[in-house]
Amino acid sequence: GDKARLKKFKIKVEDPPRRKHMVFLGGSVLADIMKDRPEFWMSKADYHELGIKRLIARSRGGDSS
Repeated sequence: GDKARLKKFKIKVEDPPRRKHMVFLGGSVLADIMKDRPEFWMSKADYHELGIKRLIARSRGGDSS
């Protein structure tokens, strides 16, 4: 590319203090939104009975119950 134009290019990176907690906050918000939707949850008994296969089927939109 054009080195003269590259020198004019400025990048601003913001690093908020709460950044290390953002993933937890996002997961917390998602869980709160989905808490009343039974299709989002899987019981421990279902997991022990059907394992990861059920989890994968549910994530693809199918339900193997």
